[in-house]
Amino acid sequence: MKTLKSKEQIKKLLGGMRSLNIRHTNLCKTNEMAYLIPKPKLTSVVTEPLVLNECRNGKLFSELQNDYIFKFGNGSDLVAEDDKGNQLTIEVKATQEAGFSQFNPKDVAANYLVWLDFGDYTTNRKRKTINVYTLANPSKYFPSNETIKIKLETFLTKTGDNTSLYRYAV
Repeated sequence: MKTLKSKEQIKKLLGGMRSLNIRHTNLCKTNEMAYLIPKPKLTSVVTEPLVLNECRNGKLFSELQNDYIFKFGNGSDLVAEDDKGNQLTIEVKATQEAGFSQFNPKDVAANYLVWLDFGDYTTNRKRKTINVYTLANPSKYFPSNETIKIKLETFLTKTGDNTSLYRYAV
């Protein structure tokens, strides 16, 4: 179930993710079979509320602030809805160090795509920000009838100056 979390709750969740990832990294150094244990993954429990909070606080999609309210979607990750009930869909993707993501037709068909690039945030206690990339009309840049695996660098190259960067401070 999707529930809105405060920035403080999100910070605690991210701190827990960081601790788990650091423990996993250390275990892999001391136990030759530990690499078979999956590394903890970022989930929508963290990523969608993070993006929703930043939308509501005017940090993302500032051009929509006066005419739309932001909320969790039904069939999409998030939506921006105007007073007539018209909705703009927002899909959220997140990656860690590997920087790979998968776009499904639903992601590409969205009005907006948000890519949270955590980089080494979950294993590096010194890192204090997460890169947040937003893109309007992803179907202009990616095929909408197939699932594609894509690296962040490729995403940024294909979308060029049409991608906005925001640094989320944790």
